[in-house]
This record gives sequence, structure tokens and C-alpha cells, in this order.
Amino acid sequence: MTVAAQHPTAGLRPDDIVIQMADERTDTLEAFIGALRSAEPGQPVSVTYLRAGDARQSNVVPTAATR
Repeated sequence: MTVAAQHPTAGLRPDDIVIQMADERTDTLEAFIGALRSAEPGQPVSVTYLRAGDARQSNVVPTAATR
């Protein structure tokens, strides 16, 4: 999944491609949504992403959805 310009977080930049969250590959929209849903709000999650073809890793702390 590609990071949108209006939502940079955890050092991610526009056009970074998230390829894994924790131990779950995120190569489809469904896999990415599943990984997000399985993440515990407030608990750090390792995220692997591609930037200009180079794999990088960062930790994110998901928050609960608000409406």
C-alpha cells in the first residue's frame, strides 16, 4: 500500500510502499486492512516499507478509529 501525502506517519513519506506489518505481508488491500485490524491500539507494530526500491523498517503505534 502506498502512503498518501496527507497522512504521513512514523517517518513514512508519500510514495513509500508498505509491504509488511508485524509478520503479515501487505501485498493486497485486503491483507493491509487485515493487518491493520489485527493491530492492537496503543501497541507498537513493526512496519516494513519500500522507499525508492530500498526496504526499510519503522515502528508505528496504531490508535483506535474515531468517527
